Amino acid sequence: MEKQIDLYTADDTVRLAIYGTVPERQHELNVLWEKYAPCVEQTLDKCGFNIQAGSFNSLLFDHKSMYMNWLFGFGLMKGLTGFEDLDMPDEINQESINNIKTTTTYFEISEIFDHIMLLKESTDIIEFDENKVPYPKGNKPEDMEGAAAFDLLCMNAAFLMLHEFRHIQLSNMNHNFSAIEEEKECDNYAKNFIIEKISEYCKKSGYGYQQVLVKRMLAIGFCFCFMIFITPQKFWKKSKSHPSIKDRIGSILKDIEIGSNDNFWFYINRILIILICYFDIKVENIKGNQSKLFYSLIEKFE
Repeated sequence: MEKQIDLYTADDTVRLAIYGTVPERQHELNVLWEKYAPCVEQTLDKCGFNIQAGSFNSLLFDHKSMYMNWLFGFGLMKGLTGFEDLDMPDEINQESINNIKTTTTYFEISEIFDHIMLLKESTDIIEFDENKVPYPKGNKPEDMEGAAAFDLLCMNAAFLMLHEFRHIQLSNMNHNFSAIEEEKECDNYAKNFIIEKISEYCKKSGYGYQQVLVKRMLAIGFCFCFMIFITPQKFWKKSKSHPSIKDRIGSILKDIEIGSNDNFWFYINRILIILICYFDIKVENIKGNQSKLFYSLIEKFE
């Protein structure tokens, strides 16, 4: 079953996701888009997760992959809002992990995650129960959980598309990056495009700088959590073409002005713990403030 995104072309869909994430850079993006002329195409659904830069300046994605990202966003929101008794102490151990696995919230999240894994192996969209996760219709949902998941999808998509757009830019330049260096360059390009001009956005919107920075970095962090989830475990480590996911996240967070006990770490740690539960990763006692917990938890994904 192939569902086109209503009203918009594939190019519109990608640009609107980026505009919505970084409205302060819309003009700049349009100039770059005209210069490098990416050929954006929504392809037929196929196995796996498929968002990539191809030959001849092509930027390719399929609807099934976007739907997988949508479902993961809802799983994240359940993880952030559903564990009222999980107050993220300064110590995580196997007992606390086992306790999470017995909760109704974790069962609901794992049900969504199992469905995404089913979709990954499918060549077609298999819809999840709409009573549990609404099917994306193009408009932002009105309920808080749906609206937050929608924002996550747009920001995640923006980061992924900017990453691939950088590959297209580099393919039109003379550069000396190794394959691994190019991946890190594309990660950091996408991150910087999203956060470098937050001050301009804040002047026009009235939002606080730190508030916007944390929200956008959370979306980027969640994007890497999705990479952990969707990537086979044997490829979490460094390969000839890609750095390890752990190193990619570390590089992205380098020099970001977020305090050691900021809510950013609290939320991202919740998601990592859910992934540790889902992949049945064993943990010993892990202690420290929230940022130290993060770096200890991320070590488990290599």
